[in-house]
This record gives sequence, structure tokens and C-alpha cells, in this order.
Amino acid sequence: YNNRQPLSYFNVLDLIDLSKYETVTVDERYLSDKDTGTAQLIGIKSAKNTGKTELIARKVQKLVYQGQQVIVLTHRKQLAITLAHRFGIDYRTEIKTSVIGGALGYALCIDSLHPHANPPFNPDEWREAVVIIDEVEQVLWHLLNSKTCENNRVAIISSFKQLLQTVVGTGGKIIVADADLSPIALDYIRALIGFPIETYVLENKHNPNQGKRKVVSYSGNDPIKLVTRLVKAIEQGHKVLVHTTGQKAKSKWGTINLESDLKKKFPTARILRIDSESVAEPNHPAQGCMGNLNVIVAQYDIVICSPIVETGVSIDVEKHFNSVWCIAYGLQTVDAVCQTTERLRDHVIRHIWVKATAKNYRIGNGSTSVKSLLYSEHKTTRANITLLQQADIDEFDDLDVNYSPESLFTWGKRACVVNEGQGNYREAVLNKLRESGYEVSYFKEEDKTSETLVNESLKQTRKSNYQNHNKDVSDVDSPTPELLEELKNKRTRTKTERLQEKKGKLEKRYGVEVTPELIEKDDKGWYNKLTLHYYLTVGNIYLAQRDKQSLETLTANSKGFAFKPDVNKKTLSAKVKALEELDIKQFLNPFAKFTASSLAGWLEKMIQYRYEILMLLGVTINPTDDSAIAVAQRILAKLGLKLNLLNTRGSRKDKQRVYGECQLNDDEREAVFSSWLERDEKAFSRETVRTLC
Repeated sequence: YNNRQPLSYFNVLDLIDLSKYETVTVDERYLSDKDTGTAQLIGIKSAKNTGKTELIARKVQKLVYQGQQVIVLTHRKQLAITLAHRFGIDYRTEIKTSVIGGALGYALCIDSLHPHANPPFNPDEWREAVVIIDEVEQVLWHLLNSKTCENNRVAIISSFKQLLQTVVGTGGKIIVADADLSPIALDYIRALIGFPIETYVLENKHNPNQGKRKVVSYSGNDPIKLVTRLVKAIEQGHKVLVHTTGQKAKSKWGTINLESDLKKKFPTARILRIDSESVAEPNHPAQGCMGNLNVIVAQYDIVICSPIVETGVSIDVEKHFNSVWCIAYGLQTVDAVCQTTERLRDHVIRHIWVKATAKNYRIGNGSTSVKSLLYSEHKTTRANITLLQQADIDEFDDLDVNYSPESLFTWGKRACVVNEGQGNYREAVLNKLRESGYEVSYFKEEDKTSETLVNESLKQTRKSNYQNHNKDVSDVDSPTPELLEELKNKRTRTKTERLQEKKGKLEKRYGVEVTPELIEKDDKGWYNKLTLHYYLTVGNIYLAQRDKQSLETLTANSKGFAFKPDVNKKTLSAKVKALEELDIKQFLNPFAKFTASSLAGWLEKMIQYRYEILMLLGVTINPTDDSAIAVAQRILAKLGLKLNLLNTRGSRKDKQRVYGECQLNDDEREAVFSSWLERDEKAFSRETVRTLC
């Protein structure tokens, strides 16, 4: 690093500029069939609501009629089911019971594109087939970055690569479509194929929203202004479609609490909540609604959706909803937020609140430089593997962490685009909407009285729902290990089953009694903080074995290969080593006292290694503005700890604040540490412990 920010390979905008490809440009309201000639890779870039999915559906029907197999890949199960039924083919799990048994092809989430899935996927069975990937940018990002693909990512990438090569090599075709289609997706597919392939790119310049769509943007650190305006609109008799990032009872602005609060305010209104829980809950009005949205939502005055209604779903009802409302807290990418606002095709006004920045949800080291991001991943992986080797764990000496360079490079490029958007989240979303034809205006009215009333009401609703939820979880019967495994794999779950699953996971995670207080701490990210503290201190002797176990799980189905970002997410050795080298343990001494002057030398060290600290711990250090205490507090926060202000000393002109007494058990973490020590002692033999010592 040489204490300098590495240069970028690219300007981020260059990564998504499609002009590098020769494209056929059209300007049509709705896409019609085009003669793609002999091209085997066909890309379609066309704005939302211009019939991309409908065009693909027509092509699928023709292919099926001709007896050609079709495989449809998505990034969400509900979307895969919806597309399967729309295209007239089976969904993955329907093959065994279907009359045609998947003979015409089937749809599946890319998570299941590997030989260990049920049913197992075999790329060799798809000779001369057609691969269809709608919303391809999000599907490929899900493939390369989602947690749900983590333990099978290498197997999925291998199957995906083999599928593409098999299809193209036997005369089949690949059709990809996205409103935001970029070279990132096209380059990646061509790189996986590995040999020249004729490519046809259709870009539709028509913008169906131009002059027809308006969006009102709301400022502030939270969406209270938007929600207050939403309540007023409902009072005036408006029917509304609400999109929000959160879902759980802990989320003040999530689907559960918005539904509860609006039901109290409007007891006669017909309200429907659509999220991952409601669509999978037996007898809930939203169960199975994703394949029949147009019919179902038309029966309700207020529809509240989580990001489950984000891409690949079209709500085509007209003159039913008066407006669309969107709350974006930074958990979605910029493209995903804009996709969400487009789910209703009707040209009604949109209202949107977007968090100003979303830096807490950035990828890797948060860089927008591909070179910096990948260098960080390379260095962290090397450190983790080296530290395991130094602990005499040699099982991973031959682990190939350079698996699929094209996949890692694509991950890096897309991560930079995501990081760029998250850094200036609100303006990035609004600029994207402007590009999509929206006229953006800003809400300037103030009604502090109404805002206070709405805020207090939601606060009380959230408090009541969250307390009841936590009590329900702690009171429900604990599941047996067998039942817990069964609940994890169930497609539909009752409320009681959901509560049991959560309790079982928490019992397994912490090894102590599940109380409402424990649930709340877990929801605030307690587990990751405790884990880092434990392996830095009392559990350090088991760190190498813990990382060994994590990598064994990660590589169980990978045949000696690993994807670097996954290695770095699953292992802690490099992070703990960094904390040790930075002398963070000095702050864990309950009797030690610190001042800015006593930490002057330590601060110089922090500034010297600030890029490595950002890379390994995700902590930013400003060499000109940050004090030693501020840096220490920021790093200690990663452990869920902090220094307390004890007193001040010195003259008025040279006053110094004294900090210390870092409370190590304020949150009763020692009980968890005792449980974890007992767990690890049972898991790892005394001989192993002596070897590590």
C-alpha cells in the first residue's frame, strides 16, 4: 500500500457503459420479436414496462412448441415459481409430480444450480437448450455475493460455466434481459464460455415514463415526513401501494409495524401485507400471491410489501392505486430500489424516502476502485490461510483460492458499482429515477404536530409488537435438533413454527437461555461482536480450529477450490491478528486509564496502518481529524465495548479527558463465553489444544 490509496482500473461509470458492444438500437413502446440471426448470446436492454418478460414468454412458448428445452434462472424462489407458471414450464420442485416431469425444461433459483441440490442439477442434460436469465444483473450478483449461495458457490459457478459451454457448444442459445444490462453481465458470460461467441445486443431507447411519471423525494434522517403524508393520503380515501425495506417486528418502518399501525388508524380499510413470512404462512391472505398479484392486490385498499416484490414482478392493475410509497433504508442496491418503484405499471405519483448514505452496507473494503477492492481480498485471504498454517493446520495448504478469476473480477466490478451508489445513496437513486424518465420534486411542507403524533404512534406500535414477539419466541417450546432441521427446510411455516425456528437457532448460537433481552441484543448484531471478543481473548486457543471448521464447511462441495470473498467472510484469524497487533487488548484492562497524550504513539501506528485497518476491520481513520480516543472507541465498537469518561485533569489551557473502565460484562456476555468454552472443549480434543499452544 505504501500509505497511498491505490489507483482505480476504471471509472465506475465505464463499467456499466454498454457502448463497448455493437448494439441494435430501437425505439419502441413495447418490444416485438426481432430476428437475432445466428447469434447465440442475446442481450436485451430495455426500460421497465416495455415488455421484456413478455417478449421472452413468447419466445419460450415457440421453443417449447418446437420441442426445445428451456431453463430459466432467477435469484428468488418466488420469482422462479412465477416465471415458470408464466412460461408454461415446471418449477424445480414440481418435476417429480408434474405430468411432463420437466421434459420441456424448468425454472429454478440459481442457488440450486449444482449437483448437490434436490433434484441434482446436471449441465450435460441441457444440450441444444436455451438458457434464459431475466433480471440478469441481479441474478449474477446474487450468484457471486449472496449468503444463500455461500457453501455451494464454487459448485454453482462450475455448473453455470459448464451449462453455458454445453448449451453454446451444441447450438443452443442464451437470452439475458435487464433494464440495466451492462458489460459486466455480458463480459462475465462470455468469459465463462471461454471461446468466441456471436453476440446480439438489442437496446430499446424508448422511455415509457418520460413526461408521465412524477416522484416526490422526502428529506430527513428517517421517513417520518413520508409516513405522515401517507397517513393523510389514506385519510383522504386514497388507495396506496407501499414498499419498505424492513419486515421484522424490530423494524419501526417495516411491513409488520406499518400494517399494525395502519390497521389501528383505519380499522375498516382492507390491508394486505406481502413479505417473506406472509407469503409462506398457511391460510394467510398473501400465501402464494406472487403468481397472482394482479387479482389479489386489486381486492385491497392498502398493500404493504417488503423487497420480496422487487424484480421480475409486474403489477398491471390500472386505476386502482392512487399512489406508490417507497422507504429505502440502504439494504437494497440503487438499481433494486428503482426496480421496486416500477413494480406498479400505472402512471401514478410516487413518493420516496431514501437514506442519504448507506456506507454500513458496502461490499469488501468499501472501495470504488476495482484494483483496491481485489487487492484487499487477495491480501486478507493470504493472511487468513497463512495464520492457519502457522497454527499447524495444513489441511488447506493445497486449497486453490484463485478459483475462477473471471468470477472474482466480475464480483469486484459489480461491488464497486454498488459501493459507489451506497456512498451517496439518496442522490444515486434520484439520479437513476431521472434517467428512467421521472420528474423529481422535493417535499418541503412541515407539519411538526402531525409528524410527532404519527411518530409516537409508530414508536408505540413497534414497542408493543417487538416486546410481544420477543416474549413469544422466549415462551415457545424449544425444538429438538431434528425438528429444527425440518423447520429450516419447510417451504411454508405457521407462526408457531417460525417462532420455534428462531428460538432453536438462538439456543444453538449462544448456548444460554433465550430471553427477550437476548433476542433484542441479537437483533442489534451482538453475535458478531461477541464472537470477535471471544476469539481475541478467552477463546483464542480455539480460533484456528474454528476457522478450520468454517473452511471445511465452505469447501465441502468445492473439490479443493474456494472463492476469496467467501473465505474472508467465513474466517476470523486475520481480524483477530490485526486486533492483537494493534494492541487493542490494552483497552480491555478495567484498571487502565488513557488520555490523548498517553495514546499519541498508538495513534501514529493506527494512522500508519489505516488502510489495513479499513481492509480487515472496516474501520475508517481520518489522519487529520480523528483523535486517539475516537479511533479506540470505533475499534472497540466492533467488540460491542467502549471506554468510559472518568474525569478531566490539567489546567484550563491544558485540560485532558481521562478514559478507562471498559466494562467487559455489562451485557452479561461472560455467560455466553462460558457456554462457548464448554462447547469448544467438547468439540476439540485436549491434544489439539496442547498442539495449538
